[in-house]
Amino acid sequence: MRNLRIIAAIALLGGSFSITACNPKIDKGVRVDCSAFAFTTETDAFWTDEAHRTCGYQDAEGMLHISSETMKLFPSNFFEYDYGGWGQKGLSCQSLRLSDGTGGFSYIAPDGRARIFDYPYDNHCQPFRNGVAISYVDGKAIFFDKNLEVVKSTPYALADSFYKDFARVCSVSPEKKYDIHGEHSRWVGGTCGYIDTDFKVVVPIETPYEETERLAGSKYVD
Repeated sequence: MRNLRIIAAIALLGGSFSITACNPKIDKGVRVDCSAFAFTTETDAFWTDEAHRTCGYQDAEGMLHISSETMKLFPSNFFEYDYGGWGQKGLSCQSLRLSDGTGGFSYIAPDGRARIFDYPYDNHCQPFRNGVAISYVDGKAIFFDKNLEVVKSTPYALADSFYKDFARVCSVSPEKKYDIHGEHSRWVGGTCGYIDTDFKVVVPIETPYEETERLAGSKYVD
């Protein structure tokens, strides 16, 4: 009863209350830093105030929740840019920075939900392959659909996008090696293999990333 009175009091004051955002079992305590958003000149000034820099949180399932106030500040054509086919799925891609020091390019839905992809593709989010994209929760790869819902949680430390019906996965993550200019990189080492679109292992997970040989298969489906 006391909690109901508190919620009612907040509503009378014109505020909002989210049980999800305040539940320590769900809220990981990680916040989205709005100062990383590339807004227009008119809205940039809004985020110079420290009080406005936190605009969302991450829940225990790795989903980001960006505030409705923030979503209203996005340009009207925010979901029209379609570099990687995200617009066809009702999503957009934006670089996000989190309060725990992590971040990266993220798929964002119009309702403010978002998922980060840790390894960018040509300075953007990875395109969806075979209907799924990849994010990481507590260091393990998950495959999710266009609704940002988890299709498969995995034990893998690294997963590539599907290509020709197969995706390379690693139980032990390889190391990223950069060229002498620091511009291009490649994965080396780790313990890797391949899975099919049913997420079943088809090439044993036992070889370094660069030595893992894939099977032949049909072309991926966007």
